Parts: sequence; C-alpha cells; structure tokens
Amino acid sequence: MLLAAAAIALITCILSGLTPALATTNIDIREALSESGARGTSGRRTAGIRRGLIVAEVAMGMVLLIGAGLLVRTFLYLNGETPGFDPRNVIAANASVHEVRYGSPGALNRLFDDSLGRIRAIPGVEGAAVALGLPYERALNVNIDKISEMAGPIPDTGIINLVLITPGYFNALRVPILHGRDISNADTAQTRPVMIVNEAAARWYLDHHNPIGMHISLGGPAAEVVGVAGNVLQGAGWGAFGPSGAVPCIYMPMSQTKADFLSELFTWFEPSWIARTSAASPDIAVRVQHAIEATDPGLPLSSVRSMYEVKHAQFAEQQFRAAMLSVMAALGLMLAATGIYGLIARSVLERTREMGIRMAFGATPGDAIQTVVAPGLKLTTIGLAAGVALALVSARVLQHLIFGITSTDPITFVAACATLLGVALIASIIPALRLVRLNPADALRHE
Repeated sequence: MLLAAAAIALITCILSGLTPALATTNIDIREALSESGARGTSGRRTAGIRRGLIVAEVAMGMVLLIGAGLLVRTFLYLNGETPGFDPRNVIAANASVHEVRYGSPGALNRLFDDSLGRIRAIPGVEGAAVALGLPYERALNVNIDKISEMAGPIPDTGIINLVLITPGYFNALRVPILHGRDISNADTAQTRPVMIVNEAAARWYLDHHNPIGMHISLGGPAAEVVGVAGNVLQGAGWGAFGPSGAVPCIYMPMSQTKADFLSELFTWFEPSWIARTSAASPDIAVRVQHAIEATDPGLPLSSVRSMYEVKHAQFAEQQFRAAMLSVMAALGLMLAATGIYGLIARSVLERTREMGIRMAFGATPGDAIQTVVAPGLKLTTIGLAAGVALALVSARVLQHLIFGITSTDPITFVAACATLLGVALIASIIPALRLVRLNPADALRHE
C-alpha cells in the first residue's frame, strides 16, 4: 500500500509538472515579445487544461460529498433508531462457559441462578438475567421446521433469530410483553417447551393468526408460543435488515434447551449477564464482575460493557466508513476550492488593466468582480452537473452500505450541491475582492 501510494504520488507530480512545461515548447517568440503577449501567453495555451482540471476537481469533489453524505445519513439513521428497550443503566458481562463442568443444563442453570442471585443482591440492581444474544448484536440464526397450526410450507425463507434467555430478561431490558405471558421459573426441562415470539416474527411468519397457543418446531419437539414481545434492534445475518433492525426473533428458556445443543453453542458463543440499576453508578460494573467471580472464581470474564458500548461496537464500522469518506470529501472540496481560487486569482492578475479600463469608463467594482467571478462559477456549475451524474452511478456501489435512505436521497444531493456552490462562491469572491481597491489610473500606468 505504501509503495503504491508513493508511486501514484510520484507519477502525479511528474505529470503535473510536465503539463505546463511542455506548453512552453511551442511559444511564438514574436507573440511572446509583443506587448499583448507579454503576459499570459502560456496561460492561454494551458487555459483549457486548467479549466478541465477544475471541472474534474469539482465533479470528483461532488461524488465524494454525496457519498460521504449518504454514509453519514445512514449512520445517523441507525444511531437514531428506536431500540425497543431501555438501554439506560444497563450493563452486560460476557464469560466463556465452554468447560466440562458446565456440560449439562443442570450445571449451567445452577451457575446462572447463583450468579444472578448475587447480582440481584447488589444495592441498586433492579433486574438481572442471562441471555445468549444481546440487543444490537447478531443473534443465532435457526430454521423454522414446522408451525403445527398452519398448513402448507413455511412463508418466506423460514430463517429466524433465536435468543436463549433466563427468566427476568424482558424485565431487565424493559422490553414490553404485548400479549400473553413472560417466561418464568416454572418453565423447566420437566415442563412443556415454551417460547416467546417478537412482534416482527408474529407478523412475518404468523400473519393474520393469533400466535398465542401455536406450536413451532425448530427441528425438535414443538414449543408452544406463550407470549408476544416488542421488537428489539438486532443483527440478522440474513434478509435486508442491515447492521440491526426489527428482525423476526424467538426467545426460548435456557433451562429447556437440550444439553448437546447448549454444549455446541457455548463452544463458539458466550452468554451475557445483564443487569439494570436504578441509577448510573461508576462501580456497578466492578460489583457485577465480583458477583460472577464469587460464584465461580475460575470463570473467565471477557468483557463488561454498558449497552451504549454494545451499540457503539455494532455501528463502529458504519461510523468509520462515514468518517473516512467525509475526510476524503473534505480534501476533495479543498482541492476544488484551491483550483477555483487559483483560476480567479490568475484572472484578476491578467485582467487588471482591462478592469481598470472598464472602471475608467464607468463600471463599478461590483461589475468588475462579477466579470471575473463568472467563469469560476460557470466551471463549478459544469463540474457540479457532471458530479451529480457520476454520483447517481457511483451511489449504486454504496447501495449495500446504505440503510434507512435511498441512494438518491434528495436531502443529501441538495445539501452537497449547496455546500459545493457555497465553497466555490467564497473561493471565487476572495481573490476578486482585490478589484475593490483597484485604482483605474494606477492600473493603466502599470501597463
């Protein structure tokens, strides 16, 4: 990467230096020595190249501005989505339980019950639970094998998110139970299997049916739907939900999950201890960590995070992309402004005598400024139009990175055009303001 960047920089410098230098090889000496050719001979020969470069700079700046705007708007959309739960004062501690001593549901349930008891005893803790799958993060993907009360094949793909939980999960996160009941301590391995579906699953797979009392099989014994929960933002890994969204999800008790399935899951995934406190406390994370360690000092904790940190980690990639493209857009905008500034500054220098004559015959400084600024704005308009056309094509490349808006989002395009026009206008006016102090007599004597 470093060698490639160095090579591109070197080639760019050579080409940029050779282009004006080669223009001097065909100078007409008589024209160059004449009064009219004493100034701007090479400029006239390279004027077309300069204007073309400025148009290209503006066009590429426009493409980068629109691309950055689309990614920034995507990040703001994702960051501003309603999470479906209350993330305030909630922390999550992850630990690996992939050990022989936790190879059975009984051992796991004892670990979870004991540790949750210690966590709930911490002053200020309002709720606690264990879950395999946190909000925002990607959950397990499973296939619906059969819905007993529905005839015919499973609608759509049959894929659905699965989150294994202990009682108290919905209370700890303050996720509403819209219909039916919550999972309780009475739901054990000895009782009939139960599950809770979220609102998206009820709409996606059980449309026009009352889900309460239905039986859904994920490849094993069918579990009865006993409740419908509100949607929580989750990662999917399937469908067009983006980094997170209201993904169809099933919640099942950890205590009713088969031992071999749990053992396989905990080989690759870590359960999360979730705790909600009544108020923000700087030492609550340490207390939760100590509570888990007191239950099993040998249990390896991998992280203790707030739900805001979980959210930030989930959207870090989108934030990074938006930031990087914004930096590139700012650099492109700076290059376009520099090119326009240089063009107008050169025009003011070369046309000083002309402007002096115009002002001597009654033209105002405003007229003179308008005259020299107009070419820059014209080139900007051409570059802007070309940039919008290129952006409409290039935005398709970013389509898989854009969520919540379209690749032709009018707000982004209008804002980018207004920004570029504003910068071009400022870059044009600053050098042109020299004409305000121009004395026509001095300009004529200077020539």
